Amino acid sequence: ITSSVLKFSGKDAFLNTRRLKQIDTSISKIKKTFNNQSLYKELKDRLDYYVNKQAETKYDYLNLFRILFGKAIDISNDLSFVCSEFVASVIDFLGIDAVGGKPVSLTTPDDLAKSYLKSKKNNFEVRRILAKNYLEMGAFEEAVEEAKKLVKMNPKDSDLKIFLANCYKKMKEPQEAIKSYLEVLKEDFDNAWVMKNLAVLYLETNQKISAIKMYEKMVDFIENQNEKIEVQIIIAELYTTMNDFASAIAQYNSILSVYPDDVATKKALVDIYEMQEKYDDMISIAQSIEKTTIDEKEVLWSLQKLLVAYKALEQYDEALEIAYKIKENTLSDKIRIGDEIAQILVQTGKIEDGISLFEDLLETMPQDKELNKNLAKAYVENGQFETAVSIFKKLIEDANYYEVESLNKELSSIYTEWG
Repeated sequence: ITSSVLKFSGKDAFLNTRRLKQIDTSISKIKKTFNNQSLYKELKDRLDYYVNKQAETKYDYLNLFRILFGKAIDISNDLSFVCSEFVASVIDFLGIDAVGGKPVSLTTPDDLAKSYLKSKKNNFEVRRILAKNYLEMGAFEEAVEEAKKLVKMNPKDSDLKIFLANCYKKMKEPQEAIKSYLEVLKEDFDNAWVMKNLAVLYLETNQKISAIKMYEKMVDFIENQNEKIEVQIIIAELYTTMNDFASAIAQYNSILSVYPDDVATKKALVDIYEMQEKYDDMISIAQSIEKTTIDEKEVLWSLQKLLVAYKALEQYDEALEIAYKIKENTLSDKIRIGDEIAQILVQTGKIEDGISLFEDLLETMPQDKELNKNLAKAYVENGQFETAVSIFKKLIEDANYYEVESLNKELSSIYTEWG
C-alpha cells in the first residue's frame, strides 16, 4: 500500500511494546471467539513472521486478506468485528495512522481492501476476496459491481460469471442472473449445475417452456440414471401443468422403461388418464399397481381409482366387485365405501338392497349428511317420495346458512319429480 493511500506516522513502530501487546490481545480474542485452533495458529505464525522478518520484508497485505476473508468468510458478524480489530492492531503496529482517511480504530477489512485497490486496481485476488465478502455480508449491489469488474478482467472465467449470476440472484434480479448463466453455457456447454439453476430461474419468472428446454438439455448430459429420472419427473410435471399430456406421458413412459414397477410414475399416469377421461388406459395402469405392489396403502389407492373408472364407464358389476375389495382393505373408510356400494346397488336396480345398506350405515352414523341425502335419493328411485321429502326437511332444519340453498334446490327437484 503506497503512501498516497496510507499515512505513516514515522514512529519506530516495530519497537513499540504497547502495540505488540495490542496485537497479541487481538489474537487471543480471536483464539477464544473462533474456537478454531488452526485459524488462530495461522494468524499467530503469520504475525510472528512479520515481526521477526520485518527487516527483510514489508507487511504482506494480500496474505492478510486471504486469512481474514478466505479463511474466516463463514464467521458471524460479531466474529468479523474481532477480525477488524486484528486488522486495526496490525496496521497501527506498522505505524499507520489512517486507512483511506479513516482512523485506524474504525478500520475494517473492507476498508483495507478498498484502500489497497485504489492504488492497485487490477489486483484480481484482492478484488475477488472483497467481492466474496460483500456477498457473504449481504451487500449485494457492491458484490455485483466488484463481480462485474472481475468478469471484465477475466472474461473467459466461468466461475466468475457464475459468481456474478449468484450475486444477481441474491439481489432478486433473475433476468440478469439468467444472462450471466447463459454466458457460462457458451463456454461450458455441458455444465448441468448451471442448467439446473437456469431452469429454476425460468420457472421463477414463469418461463415454463424455457425451463422445460433447459431441463431436457440437462437430461442429455446427466450420467447418473437416478438423477436423470428426477429431472424427467420435473419435466413431466411441468408438461402436465401446461396440459401437454402427450409429452408428459412420453416422459413417464421413458421412466417406466427403466423402472417398470415404479409406483409413483404409474400413479402420475393414472391421474393424467383420469384428467383426459381415458378410462381404459387408467384401468390398465391402476390394475398393474394393484397386482405388483404389496403396500396396502398403494393397493387401496389403485382400487379407488379403478372404482372411479368403472363407474365413469357405467360398468357397475366391475365397480361393485372393486368396491367390495376396497371394503376388505384394512385402511379403507368403511362408512364411505359402504355408501359407494349402496349407491351402486341402487343404480343397478337393487334398490331395496341399497336402502337396507344405507339404513344399516346410518345406525352407526345417524348424522352423516351424505348418507341421509343418498338414502333420500334411493327412496325417490323407489317411488317413496314422502319419505324422501321428510329426510330432506330434517336435513334443512339442521343445516347451516351455507348449506340451506343447495338442499332446498334438491328438495324442489324431488317435489317436481313427485308431481
